[in-house]
Amino acid sequence: MPCRDDWPDPSHAQKRSQQAAKLLIYLYEKMGKHVFLSEKLAQDARDCYCNTDWVKVLCALLKGMSQEERESYIYVARDKQARALADWWEEHQEVDRLREEMERQREKRQELRLGALKKLTREEIEALEISDYRIGQWMKGKD
Repeated sequence: MPCRDDWPDPSHAQKRSQQAAKLLIYLYEKMGKHVFLSEKLAQDARDCYCNTDWVKVLCALLKGMSQEERESYIYVARDKQARALADWWEEHQEVDRLREEMERQREKRQELRLGALKKLTREEIEALEISDYRIGQWMKGKD
């Protein structure tokens, strides 16, 4: 019987978590913090189906660093892994910035929507067939 390779491809999140595990190993070793290296981390760095969220761990570690620490561990031009970590960190920060901007825009739209709906009567809201839990809660006070 021939070998089969019908495993599903790993998800984007699994790939990102495996990449974060590899970068964490590099960073912990560079910082001399071998105590943080665990068998689980090493296993996940090898596993393309990694389901542990190492992205949060890596992000928290990088956010907690001083600028001097970042300069000595991340922004080292001659170190290939440091450049990979720097690229990952800059991409992660940009994605976070875009997500936060989208959340602010969504909240602003919701505030505008609720402000506009407050100007309507119960009959006008019902005529427009608007159904939303928060609108329903707000309308209880209009009786």
